[in-house]
Amino acid sequence: MDIRKAKRDLARARRTAEALTRGEEILECVEENKDLLIEGADEGVPPVSKIGRTLYDQFGEDVKHLPVRQWVGTLTRALLALEGYEVDETGVRVKDPVFKSGSTYRRVETEADTDFDAVLEPTFRRMVEALTISEQRMLLKVLKEELA
Repeated sequence: MDIRKAKRDLARARRTAEALTRGEEILECVEENKDLLIEGADEGVPPVSKIGRTLYDQFGEDVKHLPVRQWVGTLTRALLALEGYEVDETGVRVKDPVFKSGSTYRRVETEADTDFDAVLEPTFRRMVEALTISEQRMLLKVLKEELA
């Protein structure tokens, strides 16, 4: 997910908190428990299942309304996107006092995680093969001078 989009989604979720019953308190609770969300994502379980009991204990029936549950899911997605996660699977059933289902997440592979040599070598080889013999000799000469 694009980091700018994740920031916009989080800002939108924060604005939405104002319109929900106890929304700002719930927002604060979810943000304070971000480590539990990350833990759930790393375990391959819907992260909302890690905070459902806490939310219910603090907010009771106020957090069980469908718009609130959906909003917590949106908030969770935005928070995890900023931490480098993306949705893996949706509609995963959970046993939780608040949530009936949720999404699982996986860490997004970053450029730093990619083995560039494995990708670049075949690409560079094709580029060199596309050169004429004369151009390949010039390239070799330039490289030898650079590496000397």
